[in-house]
Amino acid sequence: MNEPDQESPVDAPGIEELRRHIDEIDREIVELLARRVDVAIAIARLKTAEGIDLRSPDREEDLLAVVRTEAERLGLDVGLVSGWFVSILEYSRMRQADTRDDC
Repeated sequence: MNEPDQESPVDAPGIEELRRHIDEIDREIVELLARRVDVAIAIARLKTAEGIDLRSPDREEDLLAVVRTEAERLGLDVGLVSGWFVSILEYSRMRQADTRDDC
């Protein structure tokens, strides 16, 4: 007998529907990354205007600690997720530097 929370095989979504759902999630991830970069660029502009160093190593370490905690809480591979965020931070710094060069 099925658990009350589980769908029966007849009600379960098919592979194509699940793939469409993954595609939607992937687009949302990319949109969120673009929004994150936009905010990082806005921060770079403010820091440049105020003469503040673009790099904030303490902030980055705090962010990575939160990411590791969240990844573990959600049952994700902590090293893998941390690596993604290291790449995101590197890309953000690159875009911030490009912004500073444009000022």
